[in-house]
Amino acid sequence: MPIHEGDARLNTSLVLEYKMETTTRTAWGAYLQTCLLQQLPFTMMTDTTLNEKFDVLSGVAPAAGIYPAQRYYCIGNGAHGLAVGADNIPAPDELQHEATDSTLFKHLPFIMRPVTSDLTTTQQAQYALRQVETYGGIQYACYYLRRMDFTDVEAEITMNTVSAGVTTTTPYAATTSNLNPTPPAVSSDSVNVVSGDYISTASVVGLTFSAQDATELVNCATIIYGDARLAIISEIGLVSGVDQVTTVTGSSGSYNMTEVICAQICSFIDAFYPMKYLNNGVTIDLNTGSTEPLYNLTSTS
Repeated sequence: MPIHEGDARLNTSLVLEYKMETTTRTAWGAYLQTCLLQQLPFTMMTDTTLNEKFDVLSGVAPAAGIYPAQRYYCIGNGAHGLAVGADNIPAPDELQHEATDSTLFKHLPFIMRPVTSDLTTTQQAQYALRQVETYGGIQYACYYLRRMDFTDVEAEITMNTVSAGVTTTTPYAATTSNLNPTPPAVSSDSVNVVSGDYISTASVVGLTFSAQDATELVNCATIIYGDARLAIISEIGLVSGVDQVTTVTGSSGSYNMTEVICAQICSFIDAFYPMKYLNNGVTIDLNTGSTEPLYNLTSTS
């Protein structure tokens, strides 16, 4: 499972470019990472899963030896407020999550369909956490998780060199010097300072909202709130879980669907995408990884 760098970057194509302000890693993601790295038994803790939040396969834990994977994400519209800026102009303001939070402030489904005209099996394969909700006397199948597309995604290590405020990134490969490190020369007046350069691991995963996806989210807000303006993505949750085939009920009876069990948010991502106005869609390139600073011993004399 990737470790998310504290200054993870978002680049939005088609409509705008956006520098992400805040990433908050969760205790549940850190616990899973610890279990994975040291091959310790993983225990699903209560009050930590989206399955409990939406009562979908609640309490169903992975089989022994099966570890969740971070391959899903959820969205919500509850992590922004309004602040008064210059000339009394309202400006969106972020509301930050705590590392102990288990859910978004306000979840939004990616797509909704009347149960009588639900998604096809092929369409359902993109989504999970299907919950039936009633609005205006109509029962809707609402899908609160989406699977990430890892086609062509690779993990890499890069060296990031900073000069005059400009960062140059190059692929990093170990050499024999990595196997034979030289101890630094330490004197009584030496201090360890951050050089500004850093090495990082990264994998760039695209979260793509097509024009049709934007339309679907506007449709969700219209059904739920009666207001298309509330189709705002201001919080994104990167979610770990395990696929499991289960039986769901549709208008024509029961059938099998691949759901997700033990769905836990590993990281919260701050964002602000008013989808009513981004009707051409948006692609969010999410760079997940870990960053380690490089240090230099410097004499103070």
